[in-house]
Amino acid sequence: GSAPMLKRSKFKMNADDEFMVAISFLRKLLKLTADEEGTISPLFIYVNSTFMPAPDERIGDLFDCFAKTGELVLSYSLQEAWG
Repeated sequence: GSAPMLKRSKFKMNADDEFMVAISFLRKLLKLTADEEGTISPLFIYVNSTFMPAPDERIGDLFDCFAKTGELVLSYSLQEAWG
């Protein structure tokens, strides 16, 4: 999508945090805030470029199931990648 690139590509997160923490963190880094009308820019985050986890999913559980080479790979877009 048209999402800006991050200056850093790797971040450490707490395994007990819910995925919503990652969503909020990326929103803050990408400076995605509400406009004057209160509309928030969409942000789509995918694990291994395949699926979007539920916001209440534990990051540790996602890591245990989907990490490759010791890292949980997330990709993001401002537009939905699959319809």
